[in-house]
Amino acid sequence: MDKAIQLLHDQTELKTGVDAVQCCGKKLDKALLALKVHRTVTEQQIDRVNDFVKRIQEDSSGVSLNELNIRFKALDSAFEAFNKVQTNIEEKDFDEISQPNRSKCEELYCCIATTLKVCISRLNNSVSNQTIHVSHAILSDEKYETLSPAAKAPIAGIKIIAENYEIILQRLKDRFENKKIIGKQHTKQIFEHPKIIHANAADLRELIDTMNNHFIVESWDDLMVYITTSKLDPDTLNKWNEKAPIDRLPTLSELLNFLKRRCQILESNLSSVSLASGAPTSRAVEPKRVQRTAKSFVTIKNCCSFCQKPGHVICRCFDFLSLSAADRLNKVHALNLCVNWSKGRCHTCGKGHHSLLHFERPQVENYNASKHNQINKTNHIEPAENANHNISDQAQPKNVAALKTQHTERNILATTIVYIISKCNQRFPCRVLLDGGSQINMISERMVHMTGLKRQYAPIQFQFPNKTGLFLKK
Repeated sequence: MDKAIQLLHDQTELKTGVDAVQCCGKKLDKALLALKVHRTVTEQQIDRVNDFVKRIQEDSSGVSLNELNIRFKALDSAFEAFNKVQTNIEEKDFDEISQPNRSKCEELYCCIATTLKVCISRLNNSVSNQTIHVSHAILSDEKYETLSPAAKAPIAGIKIIAENYEIILQRLKDRFENKKIIGKQHTKQIFEHPKIIHANAADLRELIDTMNNHFIVESWDDLMVYITTSKLDPDTLNKWNEKAPIDRLPTLSELLNFLKRRCQILESNLSSVSLASGAPTSRAVEPKRVQRTAKSFVTIKNCCSFCQKPGHVICRCFDFLSLSAADRLNKVHALNLCVNWSKGRCHTCGKGHHSLLHFERPQVENYNASKHNQINKTNHIEPAENANHNISDQAQPKNVAALKTQHTERNILATTIVYIISKCNQRFPCRVLLDGGSQINMISERMVHMTGLKRQYAPIQFQFPNKTGLFLKK
């Protein structure tokens, strides 16, 4: 009986303990649920601020500085409440520590806070400038102190007094409200933004900000004008800057009309240079022209120039060979023949005459030097009526073209072999023309590729005798 009573008492205590544990668990579940509901409320507050930031990024008109400051304070208070609630939840439920709720909220808060600060800073500067300008309580010298160093430079020579305020303001507007320069700077920032090499969120964000900040144009003319002018030569670009409007952005049609006019002027200048190229100038003296005449004949059958008999040439003529060397030389000059009708030189002395015409010093008196000197001075070749210039052992018909030339007496320009050092410190042989009167030096395309020399833009105009022009740009 006592054991039954004791067992019943133990069961009663156990039931009481279980009921207490269940009651405590129910209270814990209710508290954890309330914390999670509170966390959801704070997350919704942060989301509403995020929606506001996205809206003002698209259209910021009608947004005041006070509203931005209130939104920023609401964001801070919501994020602070979220941190407290999340900490309490993690203390009651350890599984919440591994959940990404805290990290996601922190990342979203940083992004929203950064954007809000930028918007507040821009609006604050705008409002501050407008307030300083319209405020009559701020003195002129105090307004002057609010200017940046770059803005103080254009008005450094003006006395800072109240009467000169409008003059200073107008000069600043003329200097810094130049739409042409502002538009050009916007376009330049877009085209000169660095290329992203590796995937990076920060670089992508910077690219997006650059495009949003600078791509504020009403038409594509600004971009096309920038692209076109960047490809012009320096002289044409300077001419365009002189003709382009100063107080506004030029249009693409204005630039194209200018280029057409510029092209017509260059073509007319080229024609005038062609017409004036033949006229004598004070610098260039027309060289002396010397007429030189060369005659040759067509022979059907080879014959001896000495005895006029067919079937042999003079070097095999018995009558010619029977003469002495001095007499042979006199006969050769009398017949206006070449002293060396073979390809080689004299086998005895090695000089430029035929071996049959070689004679020793004592026989030089018989040599008719006066006629030889006269022939060299006149430089005229007047062969006999049936004379043959091409003495050959083969008696075959030959066709020879007659030529009469008239040219200027000039010396042949000398050349030499030099070595050019390439960019890789290698030596390349190159034939150079030694022309001291040349104003420019040219090099072949092949030598440029071999040596790897660096090219530079240098427009040069050449004029040829046929009145055609050539432009080189390398």
